[in-house]
Amino acid sequence: NFKFLEATVKDTGIGMTQEEQKRLFGRFLQANHQVAQQYGGSGLGLMISKKFIELMNGTITFESEKHVGTMFTFTIKNNLTSEKDLESYHKEQEKSEKDKKERKKMEKQRILVVEDNKINQKIIMKLLEAEGHVCDVAENGALAVERVEEGRMYNMIFMDIEMPVMNGIEATEGIRRIERSRNKGRKMEEIVSVPIVALSGNVREEQQERAIRVGMNDYLTKPYG
Repeated sequence: NFKFLEATVKDTGIGMTQEEQKRLFGRFLQANHQVAQQYGGSGLGLMISKKFIELMNGTITFESEKHVGTMFTFTIKNNLTSEKDLESYHKEQEKSEKDKKERKKMEKQRILVVEDNKINQKIIMKLLEAEGHVCDVAENGALAVERVEEGRMYNMIFMDIEMPVMNGIEATEGIRRIERSRNKGRKMEEIVSVPIVALSGNVREEQQERAIRVGMNDYLTKPYG
C-alpha cells in the first residue's frame, strides 16, 4: 500500500543548454564557469538533493530552456503510515527531546564558526545553539586569525576550507603559529591549543590529509546534521 508525493519547482531564470543539462547532477559541477562566478555555490546542491530523493524511493526530473527557465519535479513513493508507526514515532520524538534537554544541562562551549556562506552559517549555528553552545562567526579565515590574535578564547573552531580572502588551510596555519608563539616557555599542562575541525564538501583523501597536516584535528564533510 503506497502513497505518492509530487512537487514541482519552476523558475523563469537563465535556463540551460542541452550541453549544460548533461552536467547537472555531477559532483562539484555547475552549468558553466560564468554561473559559478556570478551566483556562487559549490556545485553540490542538486547532487545531494537527487541522492536524498533516491533514498526515499523517489525520482527527480527536469525540463529547461536557455533564457526561458527551468522546472524540476520530484516524486516520492512511501508506505502508508499506520497508527502503530505514528505512536512509535511520537515516543522516539519525546525521548529525543528529553535527551536534548539533558545535553543542554552540560557545560556550554564557546565555538567559533568560520564559514563564508550565510545559509551554512545559520545551519551550523542552529545545530550548535540547540545543544546550548555559544557561537561566534567569522566570514573568512583572516577574520578567524584576527579573533584568535585578539585573545578571544574558544573551546572549538569549525573551519570551512574554501573561503575568500583567506582559506581554511591558511587560517589554521596562522592560528597554530600564534599558539606556538604564546606557548613558548609554558609547562606542558599550561599549553593551549584549540581543537580545529574542518568543514568541507571536498571528500578527496589528499585534501583531508593536508588539513590534518597543517594542524586541524578532524575533518567533517558536508552536508552535516
